[in-house]
Amino acid sequence: MSALEKLENDETLLVQSGKPVGVFRTHEYCPRVLIANSNLVGNWATWEEFRRLEALGLMMYGQMTAGSWIYIGSQGIVQGTYETFASVARKHFGGTLKGKILVSGGLGGMGGAQPLAATMAGAVFVGVEVDPERIQKRLRTGYCDRISWNLDEALRPQKTLRAAARPCRSGWSATPPSASRTGPLRLHARRPDGPDERP
Repeated sequence: MSALEKLENDETLLVQSGKPVGVFRTHEYCPRVLIANSNLVGNWATWEEFRRLEALGLMMYGQMTAGSWIYIGSQGIVQGTYETFASVARKHFGGTLKGKILVSGGLGGMGGAQPLAATMAGAVFVGVEVDPERIQKRLRTGYCDRISWNLDEALRPQKTLRAAARPCRSGWSATPPSASRTGPLRLHARRPDGPDERP
């Protein structure tokens, strides 16, 4: 922030892997900030060199959002999440998730993209979340259609929608012990079509 606050109209800030590394005199029509993430070239493009630079705090595996300061919440993650679900559909379900139930955990900043992305791919979605306010936010922003307070309530309408191959997204507000993805589903003898096992 300090570098940005001091930046003149004819200067450009260079950011490498989330860190400001230089300010250059350019001109007033140049970009204010140029950003590069995790770039290593030629003989230095090895994991050993990457790890060495990472240990020095000069490199990060931030991919797009965190490393380049462009994280803008769920809306910035919808496309990649949709592509992931579409890939699952192509690989395992003949190209579509229509009539499939996808169960996942977490409806916070990045996980909150999952309900919308899942229904874009045609799925019936149940998101397990321990913080009800996160589900309420997804309801307010149109990423979720409904909130459920127990597993039966969460899955009952999903079975009807699944049979009709109609996309829907709901959030199940679960306490931490009951939010185990496989335990409650085993107890209810219901197997989702697509658990999302991202870390």
